[in-house]
Amino acid sequence: MQRTVTPATKSPYTNLFSSIVNAPAIADGKMAPTELGLRR
Repeated sequence: MQRTVTPATKSPYTNLFSSIVNAPAIADGKMAPTELGLRR
């Protein structure tokens, strides 16, 4: 999922992850993809 929201990949599915914590900021390049709000 980190790869999908990373701006460099330009994924057309980024908007599907907008409800996940920090996803919009990551997609805008304001945060690192490792900050995506998912539990492991």
